[in-house]
Amino acid sequence: MAEKKEIILSTSSVNSYGFRVLTQGIDLKQYKKNPILLWNHNRGWRGTNDEVLPIGKIENLRIEDDKLIGTPVFDQKDEFALKIQSKFEQGIINSCSVGLKKIATSNEKKFIAEGQTSETLTKSKLMEVSMCDIPSNDDCVVLYDDNDEIINLSINQNNNIPKLINMATEVTTNEIILQQKDTEILQLKAERDALLKEKEDAKKLQAKTLVEDALKAGKIPADKKESFIKLAETDYDLAKSTIDSLQGKVSLYAQVVGGGTAKGGDRSDWTYLKWSKEDPNGLLKLKRENPEEFERLKVENFK
Repeated sequence: MAEKKEIILSTSSVNSYGFRVLTQGIDLKQYKKNPILLWNHNRGWRGTNDEVLPIGKIENLRIEDDKLIGTPVFDQKDEFALKIQSKFEQGIINSCSVGLKKIATSNEKKFIAEGQTSETLTKSKLMEVSMCDIPSNDDCVVLYDDNDEIINLSINQNNNIPKLINMATEVTTNEIILQQKDTEILQLKAERDALLKEKEDAKKLQAKTLVEDALKAGKIPADKKESFIKLAETDYDLAKSTIDSLQGKVSLYAQVVGGGTAKGGDRSDWTYLKWSKEDPNGLLKLKRENPEEFERLKVENFK
């Protein structure tokens, strides 16, 4: 008797139907209880004399290096089985095909290989193994439905494994859409930030103008400037109402000589030097009664 030869039953490569079967996802438990070997997936259901019964079994079934491997053992009391064994041992027939029942499929990128057109069979159950004369491809496979009947597969129409219709195009399109959305979001955020900054700058300018006008009017001292600016930036209406309630500074002329312009005209534009020359007594009075204003006038004169 010739030495028994092992054979690769299935791998995870893409088959001629455009999908692939993950070897690690094949459940072998049930099959190992009845490891039948068929011929071209024929089963003895017809009840006729010419029906093809199982021609043997698979021994030493195992998974190694992503390959499902087994050893065909032929029925030595079956004339037809012995014919297949002879052709197998001579190298005339070298291929097997697995019959699987689908459990789960996936279209996740990690499961999709180059050239694949249908989803990957990630989980399946081994139903039977068959010797084949003309396999459809190197990793031949047939699928069984829930009634244990073979599904008619074809390259153009596969009603059992979902198609990957224009998968690359869809992925690319989705990525482009997401990139466009990200760009739009960034643009909207930039526009929003610009508007917020513009509003904040206007708010700060308004607060600064209010406080500087109050300083010029003598309503607040210089050392309170920053405090009032912060208040105006936080609550402009409160800052304005507070400043409006304060009394402004009295003109130098009114501080020194009292009364209005009738007594000598408006002296609001008089410099320190002009006061010194034309009304030194008034300047001395200003120094006694309002030393802060006197110093301010003096400093401005020597700038």
